[in-house]
Amino acid sequence: MTVNEKREGKIIPGILDDLEKLGIDEGDILIVHSSFKSLGLRNFGAVDVIATLLDAIGPEGTLVMPVFTYSFSKIYHPRPFNMETSPGFTGIMGNVLLNYPGALRSAQPTHSVVAVGKYAETITGNKRDASPLGTGSSFEEACNLNAKILLLGVDNASNSMVHYAEAVSCVTYNDIPCREFWGPNALIEENGKIFEIPVSEQYPGCSDNFGVVNKFLEDENLCRKGNVGKAGAILIEAKPMVDAIREKLKHTPDWLLCGSIGCEPCNLRKHRLKASGLIT
Repeated sequence: MTVNEKREGKIIPGILDDLEKLGIDEGDILIVHSSFKSLGLRNFGAVDVIATLLDAIGPEGTLVMPVFTYSFSKIYHPRPFNMETSPGFTGIMGNVLLNYPGALRSAQPTHSVVAVGKYAETITGNKRDASPLGTGSSFEEACNLNAKILLLGVDNASNSMVHYAEAVSCVTYNDIPCREFWGPNALIEENGKIFEIPVSEQYPGCSDNFGVVNKFLEDENLCRKGNVGKAGAILIEAKPMVDAIREKLKHTPDWLLCGSIGCEPCNLRKHRLKASGLIT
């Protein structure tokens, strides 16, 4: 859904084989977080990787990628969110998928996603006023549809479904924004006009400590690891992962918070937990 020309890619046989070996099946709803460079491809582009992913999940599958714009109204030099033209800042793959035939984009102004396939409309539709990554978000829709998460050349520090698990868990701090100065509103552009709309008070926070999820999922046998091209790959079923993280946070509510003394959201969230008597 951009002004660029739509185009399809070509299937990469070696990558297709790797995806099948990892456990990706026809009909899967697949959320992909990726580093295209890590795949080590010389003669193929990101559009070809997308064609290969779509071939792996088949016509009954759905491919989903983040195209987050972080269009908060008070961020430095804010860029209004425009569904048709705003690029994402979450890697080349999502931006290329925006230009793939049949691609649909959600209208969530700070954390939009793009999807192609059977459930693309369900995952992206009616999301302008939804939480960025929490209740009512595209990630909740995908989780409820038993999506899988594919991490290509990245780990769980890049896994947005961890934010969703945090948002719908028992923790009491999700109303604390990632950065106070970003403001509570998003800046959007519609029909040639720019204006602000409120963002749901279920804010995604810092993900610097989300790497703790890597070993946790391995220990709980909730992920499969392998290689796709030259990239390390992790495949996770979303719903069991979310359930496990929610259970972990019941007992260790500061588990996902980083230890940096300069991290505004994590320190504010720890203060909230301490004031509530949930941590010492």
